[in-house]
Amino acid sequence: RWKMAALFSATAVILAAASEWYSRMVVNELWITPTPTNTVGGVLDRLASPIDVIDAVAGQAWYLLASSLLFVGVGAIEVLRAASGRARGPLHRVDALVLVALTLPLLALSATFVSGRDRSDQLVYGRYNDGVVWPLIAIGVAWLITTARSEPRRTQVWIVGGLSVLTLELGFLLQQFHGPSFDRTWGLGAMISGISPLAPSRSQLSVAVIGVISVAIFLGLVVVALRPPAKTAAVVLVAGLVVLLGVGAVRTHEALGRRLNGGQESAKAVEQIAEFVPEGSTLGVRFIPDFYRPSVPASQQEAIALFYEWALPQFEFRIDRGSDDVGPYVF
Repeated sequence: RWKMAALFSATAVILAAASEWYSRMVVNELWITPTPTNTVGGVLDRLASPIDVIDAVAGQAWYLLASSLLFVGVGAIEVLRAASGRARGPLHRVDALVLVALTLPLLALSATFVSGRDRSDQLVYGRYNDGVVWPLIAIGVAWLITTARSEPRRTQVWIVGGLSVLTLELGFLLQQFHGPSFDRTWGLGAMISGISPLAPSRSQLSVAVIGVISVAIFLGLVVVALRPPAKTAAVVLVAGLVVLLGVGAVRTHEALGRRLNGGQESAKAVEQIAEFVPEGSTLGVRFIPDFYRPSVPASQQEAIALFYEWALPQFEFRIDRGSDDVGPYVF
């Protein structure tokens, strides 16, 4: 066991060092100094505002619960029970501890990184966590299908009732504290696509209502699992979930819009630029501030420019300020 632990630890250190080396290499090649927001120091600085971090934890916890129909919460409870040696299901203690060690730091990093923001989607951010919590969702669903019936009634009530109350309470508190932000806009819908099929409106982010809908569906699934219904009712339930999935797919596509294949489009543009512009030419980049309402937000303009500079090392990139000799090729 200790040899395996040493092997894993050494592998982690090597991968971390390789990641740091590659990141520094990328940064050193960029012609614009990246914002310190995306650095280790920038994240640690956010810990100086613990209230903001707690606020972000509450928002992201609500998102994970609502978007997963509370199954993230069920899975988290089962993993913690297994880690403490009290699980009734087949999840082993070592597996649970590994899952906690791999998942918790990523969730904490997401909450810390997005803390102190006031855009609607950032208040309940989900994109960084969506790809991390699938094991918890799977364990939560497995509990409902295989273990829930054998649990004591008191445990069933605590798990189902506790998660339902927590989801509703978080949604209510978020609505109370951040209602004006939620009422203005959804922000970037692609960042919180998990709740898009549950939203009654695409103009306002009604977290309290979304929480109620998610809890209602969850309770319906619990009733079905504990008291299997007639065949007709089961068919209706499955059909309803398929419709929900379809609505989510359509709304996610709408949220992403023309940026659905943004990476592929940028790669094609690189090929066209390389063919059209003579090698050795200077490429100018002129950034348009957001108050002019550009078709591409300022933050994305910088990201795209950095990508072009990285992918086209045969050209010199310069910022076009409107009064210098940059040109004739200008973004």
